[in-house]
Amino acid sequence: MLARFHATFGQDNWVHRTSGWTLIGVNPASFDTDPDSPQMAWLGGVLDASAGPIGLFLNKPWFKMVDGDVSRDTRRGLEALFDGHDLRFVAQGHVHQVNDRPTDGIGIDWLPSVAVVEHGGMEDGGARLAGLARLTLDRTGHRFDACDVVGMADHVVEFPGVPAARARPELADA
Repeated sequence: MLARFHATFGQDNWVHRTSGWTLIGVNPASFDTDPDSPQMAWLGGVLDASAGPIGLFLNKPWFKMVDGDVSRDTRRGLEALFDGHDLRFVAQGHVHQVNDRPTDGIGIDWLPSVAVVEHGGMEDGGARLAGLARLTLDRTGHRFDACDVVGMADHVVEFPGVPAARARPELADA
């Protein structure tokens, strides 16, 4: 299935440099942390060429995960690779919630889902809503603002025995 994805959409990792920042996207579920793997060589080269602050985007959480989603070895390999670099935030999806959980001086930002809102699920502690996140970068830091999108609705997926979601917070306009 991953080969079909790559054939259709290209690689599931990327880098974008803007405003002195390096923004990196990786798919930890398919990321091979073997030191000799092409992914590690690519990421190592990107980090070596990065002089300023770094933001990391993941489709699944890097921290506090349900067993089986992303291996601890993958997380440890990524953490070791970022040692000595100015990692400022990890933006992640998959939990269908919005939250900011700083950990060890790194912003751990949960971004909203553009598809469905789960009641319950893997993690708890964030606002469950559908929408977009607007990223603002400057020399002093970063900020994500969750934004409503005109015409987007919260399509709720409910699981038996799981408590209902909290009230939807007020959001910025997209």
